Amino acid sequence: MFDTAKLLTDVFDPQPGERAVVMVDLPTSAVPDNPQWQQRRAMAAEWRGVLEQLGRQRGFEVLPLLTFPATGGNNADLPARGTLDGQNVELLTTLL
Repeated sequence: MFDTAKLLTDVFDPQPGERAVVMVDLPTSAVPDNPQWQQRRAMAAEWRGVLEQLGRQRGFEVLPLLTFPATGGNNADLPARGTLDGQNVELLTTLL
């Protein structure tokens, strides 16, 4: 069985005092939703939950899921703003 906690620990190795965030893009009128995208958003939420458990064990903070409107292009610049825990936030400020 796939071990998400091991993957996140091996790849990112979050340390005490650090902050982690999982970001997902959301459909817009210009970029409609599809089943595969819905699955990826569900996976992101699951990974965030695993990170939260790891954070309690290892002493790092996990922010709520950070969402932003889809850009419609691979590797496109991210929008300036997103949503974190229901609040409109500046992405750059939130990520720093």
